[in-house]
Amino acid sequence: MGMAAGPSGAPVPGAQVILAGNETGETRSLTTGQEGRHTFDLLKIGECNISVEAQGFCRAAATAGVRSAKITSVNPKLEVGQVMQQPESDLLGKLLQHLRVTAEGSRP
Repeated sequence: MGMAAGPSGAPVPGAQVILAGNETGETRSLTTGQEGRHTFDLLKIGECNISVEAQGFCRAAATAGVRSAKITSVNPKLEVGQVMQQPESDLLGKLLQHLRVTAEGSRP
């Protein structure tokens, strides 16, 4: 559960939210409504990564722990910029970029 918000805290409707379970490998995605809210139900217990993208904003990412009978709220703030830009605080984005460069560099 959470809300996609811009730097001012205003909700960002129409943002793409992607959840990836670290242990399960399960991936889910949804688009936020007018209030910028997102909710993923019936998740398996464990750690997951959440990324949020919206037109006119940099990708934002966060890690969350899913626990039994507990609601976890994740509200990564979107920074103004292009979707392909990675804000300095986006460690997941940096890791993905490193993996992409490593994979491209190892091609025959």
